[in-house]
Amino acid sequence: MEAEVLVVDAMSAELAQVRADVQKLFSSRQELAAQLQAIKDDLARARSESHEVPLSRARLRACEGKFREEGRYASYDEKLQYLYKQLPSDNQNEADGDETE
Repeated sequence: MEAEVLVVDAMSAELAQVRADVQKLFSSRQELAAQLQAIKDDLARARSESHEVPLSRARLRACEGKFREEGRYASYDEKLQYLYKQLPSDNQNEADGDETE
C-alpha cells in the first residue's frame, strides 16, 4: 500500500509539472499570437503605404505639370507686360496729338 502511495504521489507531482508546462505553453501561445497579429498589422500597413507611393508619385507628376504650365503662363505674362510697356500709352498719343495741333 505504501508503494502505491509513493507512485500516486509521484504521478501527482508529474501531473502538477505537466499542468505548469501546459500553462506556460498556453501563455507562450498567447504571446506569439499577439506578436503574429502585430506583424500582420505591420504588413497590412506596409502594403497600404506601398499602394500609396504610386499615387503620391502620380500626384507629384501632376503638380509638376501644373507648376510648369503656371511657369509658362507667368513667363508669358511677363513678356506681355514688357511688350505693353514698349507700346506708347494712350496718354502719350493724346499729348503728342495736342502738340501737333
